[in-house]
Formats: sequence, C-alpha cells, structure tokens
Amino acid sequence: MSAPPGLPPPEELLNKAEEMLGELEKGPWPSHVSELRKTRYPLHIYGVGLVARKSPWGPGAVTVKYVNTGILSRWSREWVPKGGEETHFRVFHTPGKFWKTDFVR
Repeated sequence: MSAPPGLPPPEELLNKAEEMLGELEKGPWPSHVSELRKTRYPLHIYGVGLVARKSPWGPGAVTVKYVNTGILSRWSREWVPKGGEETHFRVFHTPGKFWKTDFVR
C-alpha cells in the first residue's frame, strides 16, 4: 500500500506522532497510551498511523488445515519510519465455544 498523500518527512512524521500520543496521555482519565508505554508495543507505529489517518500495518495469516489454529502476523508498511513487526500464535475456538474431551485428546 502506498503512502498517504501529503505525509511529512520521516523525522517530522515521528515528531508529530509523539505529539499526538502525548495529547492522548493528558487528562484525568486513564490513558491507553500510558499503559502501552509500559509494554514493548511499537508505539511509534501506532502514532504514525494516527497522524497518517491510515493503518500502518500490513496483515498476514497462516492457518493449519483441519486444526483450529493459526499464526497471525503483521508488519509495518514501507512508508512507516523505524518500522516493526509482530507475530502472534492464536488458537481459534469452535463456533460452539467448546470442544469435547475426545476431540482434544
């Protein structure tokens, strides 16, 4: 996916992203940005997405045939400075939200 039109240069984009994240931390309410700063979440990518008003992530998934599991991955798009990536292993539950013991064994 190409970069959104009118995007500032990389350093300016990161500065604007940090300003926007700072604004989200202000106020008397609990801030999700403050909580994300405590983790290893790539917060700069989140901020760049807010400034660009477009998702900075490119999706991808791999499923395992006949088994309700999969691997979810996402990586930052090429226009995101100092990009990053994440990979998750997720077990998808059945529509009835339960498995019989015989099936699990």
